[in-house]
Amino acid sequence: MTDHYKVLGVDRKATKAQIKSAFRRLVKQVHPDKNPKDKEEASRRFRAIVAAYETLMDDRKRAFYDHMLSKYDLKRDRLRKESGVGPSAKLSRFDLILSDLLSGRIEEAVRVYEALKREMGNPDLTEHMNYSDARDCEFLLAEAYQTLGRYEEAARLYERSLEHERNRPYFNRFTEEVISRLKKVYSHLLTQSRVPEISLLYIQRLVFLGGSKRQIAWAYKKLAELYFEFGQMENARKSLKKAFELCPRLPGSKRICRKLGMEHLL
Repeated sequence: MTDHYKVLGVDRKATKAQIKSAFRRLVKQVHPDKNPKDKEEASRRFRAIVAAYETLMDDRKRAFYDHMLSKYDLKRDRLRKESGVGPSAKLSRFDLILSDLLSGRIEEAVRVYEALKREMGNPDLTEHMNYSDARDCEFLLAEAYQTLGRYEEAARLYERSLEHERNRPYFNRFTEEVISRLKKVYSHLLTQSRVPEISLLYIQRLVFLGGSKRQIAWAYKKLAELYFEFGQMENARKSLKKAFELCPRLPGSKRICRKLGMEHLL
């Protein structure tokens, strides 16, 4: 699990002022524009810093995160005690994935998981681990993929986690947290999408998850821009009109309004 406190270099009892100070210092150092030689790594670190800041500055999210962190500390210690060497080792490869995730070795965890996927298709973790460990592993794998910028894989695992949660609840507020993360993942996928039909699918998923009017309006604006790029003017205008119906003061929309001759919306 990503340790947001370590990412920001602050104590677990850090005040909001200390967290904000650490955040401001770090973003100046790792911003991708200031690291042109390794933008990919800088982008990954920048995303991790922003995610840590957003979590720790929100009282509700921080309380949930601290609960998870304490829980995972205990689980990591248990897995370490159960681990062995050679043929007597008690941990399966699925348990090793969870152990790596809990220790912050997300690249190694993803590597092992993808090797298992090649062997077994898309394994349902609940069929290979006890239910508690499987749910934690699923959630942390999704988080790992999200941290690595692999949003399609993250979305698939968060969606599966939601499905499991609805069928057999794990603990309070878990659904709320997964939905919050899925909204962010869908927004990233919308930004990356070059196919209008796929963008529309992500918008529908955002609506289903209860995205805010502003969030969904932004998504429709992105869709309008994509339709315009493909020369589908009627669809572009319909999408932009829908965006302004949801959010009449939609920021960043002047350019597309002018391109489509819809300045009256501004």
